[in-house]
Amino acid sequence: RPRRRRSTGADDGMLGLGLLAGPANVIMQLARPAVGYGVLESRVESGRVDRHPVKRARTTFTYLAVSTNGTDTQKAAFRRAVNGAHAQVFSTDESPVKYHAFDKDLQLWVGAC
Repeated sequence: RPRRRRSTGADDGMLGLGLLAGPANVIMQLARPAVGYGVLESRVESGRVDRHPVKRARTTFTYLAVSTNGTDTQKAAFRRAVNGAHAQVFSTDESPVKYHAFDKDLQLWVGAC
């Protein structure tokens, strides 16, 4: 007897969308030269998406979870950790574009992606 194929539903579509959104998000972020060079030249080895994509994804998902559902104490702790990493991300005289991870326009760009 042939097995009936389960019908696809909204959950299946959302899963597919979710799996595609991550890479699309990164591509959009990196399309802006200041963000792309910030990632490429980052001094924060542990957070580099090109070397540690799973860790970077986990950190991003944790950031989203804490920012939307965390307590004020958790948000403050995560903000300190992110700020500590971002403090090390800035252009040098040799960089082809100028950037700093605390640049509000760049932060808005990354957030919008």
